[in-house]
Amino acid sequence: MTTASASSAPAECGVIYLVSGGRSYLGELITSLKSLRRHEPDLPVTVFSRFKVPAALRCDSVPLDSREHPLKLKVLTLRRSPYERTLFLDTDITLHGPLRPVFGNLDGHDFCAANSHEADWSVAPPKFVAMVKPGDYNTGVLLYRKSDTMLRFLSRWEEAVLAQDAADMWAGHNCDQHHFNQLVRAGALQECGVRFHELDNVIYNCRGIMRDEVKRLGREADIRVFHHRTRAMKLRKLFYSATDPGTAREVVRKVWGRVSGR
Repeated sequence: MTTASASSAPAECGVIYLVSGGRSYLGELITSLKSLRRHEPDLPVTVFSRFKVPAALRCDSVPLDSREHPLKLKVLTLRRSPYERTLFLDTDITLHGPLRPVFGNLDGHDFCAANSHEADWSVAPPKFVAMVKPGDYNTGVLLYRKSDTMLRFLSRWEEAVLAQDAADMWAGHNCDQHHFNQLVRAGALQECGVRFHELDNVIYNCRGIMRDEVKRLGREADIRVFHHRTRAMKLRKLFYSATDPGTAREVVRKVWGRVSGR
């Protein structure tokens, strides 16, 4: 497919992905997109990426030219979607069913997201507590319209994330999801006039830790978006990491340091 251009007429509905970290995330993307194409062979997809996206994935790609911290790029990418109705997906997502029905939620809403689950993070591995953590949302799956109210909220979210000290920011700590939930609790969605809707997280954002409970409830067949780093994803991620020259040099440097005692 050709690279998406800013002058292209926007499609009504489509999916966007972001590959902003190391090359290993390209491996995750490939696994995710292959699962998407099994269920949605013709749904428009655009990938924002630092790396060349294989043409076989049948998607548009937009090169990332921003030097911002990778964890700040998600919120900055959302407004660049070429679609009027956009579903943003993290790269560690496997699709178990068709996605087109989810866009119907935007007939009466500007923005949709699924609740986070509740877990006890003080133990390793974390222990599942409850399916829903009220008032707390996971930003790995985001559905939105390009309405004025939504763009106002995006501006608030961008400001909060850009103001974050990158040195005190890593996965799960002071990243986009943290600032999103802070804004939601402070009433920013209402202040911006956003019509918000909660998606069922079993269907559209089922995390790996939730799966046993989902099975117990007899709802495994409901899962369409499985948000979990699967074994296939980990293997492809490892391969793409190992074939990245920068990553390979870093691994060699660390191994040499251990061998030589440096």
